[in-house]
Amino acid sequence: TRRLLTGERGTLETINSEGQRILTVFAPIPQLPWGILIFQPYTSGFAALDALTRQILLLGVLAILLMALAGGWVALRMIRPIIVLRDTAEALAAGDLTRRTELSRQDEIGDLAQVFDGMAEALQAEQTALRRRAENFFNLSPDMLCVIDFKGYFKALSPSWERILGFTPEELQSRPFIEFVHPEDRKSTIDATMQLAKGLDVVAFENRFLCKDGSYRWLMWNSKSSLDEQMIYSATHDITDRKRGEEALNHSHDLMRYIIEHNR
Repeated sequence: TRRLLTGERGTLETINSEGQRILTVFAPIPQLPWGILIFQPYTSGFAALDALTRQILLLGVLAILLMALAGGWVALRMIRPIIVLRDTAEALAAGDLTRRTELSRQDEIGDLAQVFDGMAEALQAEQTALRRRAENFFNLSPDMLCVIDFKGYFKALSPSWERILGFTPEELQSRPFIEFVHPEDRKSTIDATMQLAKGLDVVAFENRFLCKDGSYRWLMWNSKSSLDEQMIYSATHDITDRKRGEEALNHSHDLMRYIIEHNR
């Protein structure tokens, strides 16, 4: 009131008898010996400002969330294709040539995805052609080609095995191959297999192999092992006719020697 009487104007913050904070605005009336005093509780006086502050904070939080979502969407749009490209490259490197990126984008990443898919298609086509040529060589070869694992079982057999021995591939693969070897040749065959298990090649190894009719045929093995795969790859020749010819020749020599010795 003293300040009002001196012609000042302004605001004050006081506390009433009930302990409430009170805002007071005072101003003199020009050219009149009067003044105006306005009393307003603090809470109601700043209610509009508090509401505006809350709105500003809420809008700020919403803006931050929207920015985070937009940033996440942009990052996801950029990172996801890169992850897909990485996974596709790893799958191709692991030998899965059927894997595709399946990305359809009209940008640099889309161009890169097309390159990946084109490379995969070319590799798959080349692999198919190589497999077809390998199968043709395996199936059409007159030699007895086979693959044996280190456990002693046939894993693959060319058709010439059935043609020469009479056993079907399923019958030959049903038990260890050593059971088809002539009993007198099993020790030397096991020794040769042990050499292959050490990574050594076995060339021109001969043994007798059982036929389905109970007879035996002489086979000559040229074998090489793959320690990584634990497999033995062999090209085997039927040398039965040659062995019979050698036996007949030896018999003739023995007969000739016998005749000469007994006609002296």
